[in-house]
Amino acid sequence: MMADELPIVLLAYGNRKYLDEAIESIEWHRAKGLRNPIELWADPAFGSVKVDAEIRELPSQKANVPPYVLAWYFKTWVLRHEVESKSVPFAFLDTYARILDPVAFHQAGELSRTFQVCLSLDPRRILGRDLGSALGTNADLLKAVADIPKSFPLWNTGVIFVGPGERSRALLSRLEEISRGYLERGTPFREQITLVQAVVETGIAPLTLPESYNVRRPFIEPAVVLHTRRYGHFYSVPEVDRPAQFLERQRHQLKAFLFRTFGLQSLV
Repeated sequence: MMADELPIVLLAYGNRKYLDEAIESIEWHRAKGLRNPIELWADPAFGSVKVDAEIRELPSQKANVPPYVLAWYFKTWVLRHEVESKSVPFAFLDTYARILDPVAFHQAGELSRTFQVCLSLDPRRILGRDLGSALGTNADLLKAVADIPKSFPLWNTGVIFVGPGERSRALLSRLEEISRGYLERGTPFREQITLVQAVVETGIAPLTLPESYNVRRPFIEPAVVLHTRRYGHFYSVPEVDRPAQFLERQRHQLKAFLFRTFGLQSLV
């Protein structure tokens, strides 16, 4: 598979700002020369969508949960649908993710031919911390992961490379089944935790990619995929186009922090 042949899958559901985010992501990548085929799974309530991508319509689904939980479920549904219908690797991206290194991005797609599911850890999250949060905690989930160490790191589910095979189908099918079960009971869940539950239940662990595939701070660490909403109007990530200005602003922010906290002025 050539570097520009790896299919990319996006999902936009609920608030229309997520559709705007997806359209901007597609236009940004096209402007950067990315010619990979892109599929956008969209909420049918959005109506007609015009962008350089194949538009797919999400199924109708009602549940007594907040829209963001239903969006998390649809992510698992899309992953299952794609792995069961595709005979080639694909990459699922959150709509605000930006590919900064297409060659390394493609290499992860090739890795998924062998390892079938590849994704990186989320450095901000561990199991115990997420279980203690208000979101995604319920008795069923607590029981399901009771025997897993609370220091267990969580994978990030916003940048996933999937290759065809029995292992990927088994893992992602179980992930969708677990999520659907919570959805039908009207209980909250969090996608990163349900992925851990699916891994434990199936015994199928993804290949863990370097954190460069899930970078939260541009130009502070090497990035294959920049995955953050912190920068730019509708997350257009202007700093990716203007790294020198961004680094200078970061340097001034660090100087201000050091001065306020320690009275230091000469370290940066």
